Amino acid sequence: MERIGAIDTNDDGVISDDEAADQVESVFAVMDGDDDGELTEEEYISVRMGPGRGFNEARQKAMQDRKKARFTEMDTDKSGKISKAEFLSAGKARFDAADTDKDGRVTPWEFRAQRRG
Repeated sequence: MERIGAIDTNDDGVISDDEAADQVESVFAVMDGDDDGELTEEEYISVRMGPGRGFNEARQKAMQDRKKARFTEMDTDKSGKISKAEFLSAGKARFDAADTDKDGRVTPWEFRAQRRG
């Protein structure tokens, strides 16, 4: 639940679409190491966004493989880079998928179901 707390900036117990958009923009800024408005696969893969140190090599490899697959999915124009617009679009799609009751907010229950699903 640490992750939802970091996104829920007004501490009302749910993630609004504005809070989700702010989080996605912040993550993009962290990943865009050269600040050129695009993510290379190297920039995307190199940033570790999550708890733990990753000592389990098999799990680390599986996570990196999933990140590479997500990079490919987000690169909708197949340029080899992810623009900020592509990244935001992918973030909005994840929010919309998590917002199962379509009320514009993601509850902890919806968040957990989306993350564990």
